[in-house]
Amino acid sequence: IDFTNPDPETGAPQLIPYTPTSEDGIATTEQCFSLAIEDAQRSVHRYGVYNQNGSRLDLGQGGFPMSAEVTDGDGETVNIHAYADYWGVWFSETHASLVKLVGDEPATVFTKEHFGGEEDVVQPTYTIAQGNAKIEKVTKTFVALNELDGLTMGMYVEGASPWWGAKYQTLGFPNENAEFQGSYTASTGVWSFDKKLTFNPNYTETDITPITFSNATWISTMTRTELGNPDDPNDDWTENRSLWAWSPDTGKGYDIRANAMQNPTDGTQANGIIVNNNETVLPAQFPASVVCVEQCPTAALLNATIAAAVAGAPGSTVASPYAATNWPILTGANDAPGCAETMEGCNAGRWYQGILGTNTQTYTTSGLQLLDATET
Repeated sequence: IDFTNPDPETGAPQLIPYTPTSEDGIATTEQCFSLAIEDAQRSVHRYGVYNQNGSRLDLGQGGFPMSAEVTDGDGETVNIHAYADYWGVWFSETHASLVKLVGDEPATVFTKEHFGGEEDVVQPTYTIAQGNAKIEKVTKTFVALNELDGLTMGMYVEGASPWWGAKYQTLGFPNENAEFQGSYTASTGVWSFDKKLTFNPNYTETDITPITFSNATWISTMTRTELGNPDDPNDDWTENRSLWAWSPDTGKGYDIRANAMQNPTDGTQANGIIVNNNETVLPAQFPASVVCVEQCPTAALLNATIAAAVAGAPGSTVASPYAATNWPILTGANDAPGCAETMEGCNAGRWYQGILGTNTQTYTTSGLQLLDATET
């Protein structure tokens, strides 16, 4: 079965005739069924996940199916099946209009489906509430470079870049923009990349001659000094390129700067690598309010944007859903003396880092809803 190259007419995987060989471990001649223990095969239908000490890992509440009986417009009883998991609740669009959410009277009551055990056990029931937002909590931590020892790392290399290409080539990378995979060895402070990754048309890993370099070599090589005003040596500036890599082992990206390479055992804020940990906040743990600093929508603007998008022609633009005050853009009048002639003092409309505290937006929480200042 070839899933990579589907049948051009049906779109289904192609079925290609194949003749088993002895190397496949499959008998190529007629065989009789055997009851001998040495010929038995074991198949695992269900398995558990365990900690290193042998105890069962508590995975918490997993997804589960549930069902409800409702009455349609003809007075007929309809059995609606749904599935609840981390991503929310799914049920068929065919009967979506029959499901009453929390806030409707009465809300449809679903019962968790039962597939074994004591038949007289009362199963829990649920009603479905609709939220307008999801809150994610980002916690910043720091790790030392040496804590990444042995992790698989993928790094995109701009080997053909006019700005950094020659620097990457000095490290041993080819004159092309591509992604490479390797790892870091803490005991030697050496990086080694031994695979080239391609994603189009298919994902492939190609073994290459290892490209290796030390932390010190990266720092000395991946540095550029640009000259500014020739009459002012203080106008020169130096850029030190950080090493950004993503690890499939941890599912996280790491921006590794020079200070982390120079202090590979230091996991403090001063020299550690920033790691952002994301977690979805459960509704029961919603804070009373949250503050938006930049690009903050309001209910009225968001609804207007959605309505315009639905009614608009393909390719047309719609008004922004974000409040105009929540942008790092200076406001005011360009009326400074000489503004029109010299542009000095003409700051309105220019970008400026930061937002005034008075321009932030505060949202309050109510159940699964985030409400703006108008409580909508």
